[in-house]
Formats: sequence, structure tokens, C-alpha cells
Amino acid sequence: MKLLLKMLFVFSGFLSFSQTDSLTSELPFDFPLIIRYQNNSASISHVNRLRLNILSEYLKEVPSQQILIEGHVCCGPDMRVSRKRAKRVYKMLRKLGVPKNQMEYVGRSFDAPKVEKEKNEVDKNLNRRVEIHLK
Repeated sequence: MKLLLKMLFVFSGFLSFSQTDSLTSELPFDFPLIIRYQNNSASISHVNRLRLNILSEYLKEVPSQQILIEGHVCCGPDMRVSRKRAKRVYKMLRKLGVPKNQMEYVGRSFDAPKVEKEKNEVDKNLNRRVEIHLK
């Protein structure tokens, strides 16, 4: 709860990020950080934008930390959508001030599914994602 309050104060401008040292040593999410998508979409939800904002602050404070952004799709080898999803996350982090040399992005298709044989919409939703890995 204390961490959540600190995050809210940071986003509302009451604290600077440097005053919230626990955020840099203990990010409020696990890795890989997973961003989910709707079918044929590359748009990022408000909640995921907040998570990326927190990640960007962390990356700016720890310039030696590298990340890999992997875009994934469901239903076969559509590399354009997977790459577009990864690139959108990359561009958002760049706009938030993360240097290029800390990030790499790739599009994946059928080579790294969460669910091998998609049988329903739940399986497809598990495969529609961007994963951000710490390197």
C-alpha cells in the first residue's frame, strides 16, 4: 500500500522520483513485464502506460540496465503486428527519455508462443503480448 501511495504521489507531481528510492530498488511489477493486446491492435492501455512510465524512470536512474522488448502475436506468423507492438513500446520509452542504447526490440511470431495450439480466445489472448525482459 505504501508503494502504491508513493506511485500516486509521483504521478500527481507531489514527489519527485528521486525522493522515492524504494521504487528504484523494488519495482512494483515482475519481469518479464507483460503488456497484453486486443486482436490486431498495437495500442497501449492507460494502465500499461503507467507501468512504462515507472519503468522509464527506473531505466533513467540505472543507465547500465538493458532491456529487450519482444512483440508477440496469436494465430500464426504475422511479424508486422508483433514488430509494430514492440516498436510502439520502444518509441514510448524513448519519448519518456530512455536512451536508445539501453533498449532493443524484436518482433516474434510462432517461434515463442505461450500457448502452442490455440483452441479459444483465452489462448489467443495469452499469445498477444509484448514482453519486456531485463538483460
